[in-house]
Amino acid sequence: MSASAGAAYPVVPVFHPRREARRAVQRGYPRGAGTVRLCRTIQAVERLLEQRLVDAVVLDVRHCDGGGLTLPARFPRIPMYALCAVRPD
Repeated sequence: MSASAGAAYPVVPVFHPRREARRAVQRGYPRGAGTVRLCRTIQAVERLLEQRLVDAVVLDVRHCDGGGLTLPARFPRIPMYALCAVRPD
């Protein structure tokens, strides 16, 4: 695959501070549907949004700073999914 073809291949950035959570999303993503990129920082997610074709973004909303929470408004056509633990009551 050439560099230009790689830039057009869809990617899904996943931001979460825990490696296990990022890898769980990667394992559950269907093969052949694109690539999951595991991001340790919101800045890495923003770089991917500016440089690559992005299908969706998965964010840990509990650990997002102000910049991370503005992503849906800045990129309204890209689906954003929240990834966080929910405690049963």
